[in-house]
Amino acid sequence: MKLNTKLKKLKSSNKLKNYAIKYILDDYKTDDEIKCFFSNLLNYGCQSGMISTLIYYNDTKKFYIKFLDEIHELIEELEDELGESIKVKGNRSNFYSWLAFEETARNLSNEIGLDF
Repeated sequence: MKLNTKLKKLKSSNKLKNYAIKYILDDYKTDDEIKCFFSNLLNYGCQSGMISTLIYYNDTKKFYIKFLDEIHELIEELEDELGESIKVKGNRSNFYSWLAFEETARNLSNEIGLDF
C-alpha cells in the first residue's frame, strides 16, 4: 500500500495529527518524497526551517494556541514515558510547537511502517 494511502487512513479526531497528515500530503506525493520528508524532519527537526508554517515566532504561537489541548496531552504522554518534566528551551510556544509537530511526525512514521 502506498504511503499516502496509509497516511490518509490515519486521520482521526486529533486535530494536530490531522494537521500533520494534511501538511505532508499537500506537499509530498510519492513514497520517495514522503520517506525523504520524514527522514529529514526526524534528523534535522523543525529548526531546519523545513516546516514552512513553523518558522516564525508569530506562526508558532498561533500553532500553539490552535493545538493547545493536543500539545499538552502529547507533552504529558512524553513526560510519563521519560519519567521527568520536559524543560522548555527558549520561547515556550515555539519549543512546544516544534516538539509537538516532530513527535506527531515520528508517531506517524511509525504507524505507516517507516523505520529510521
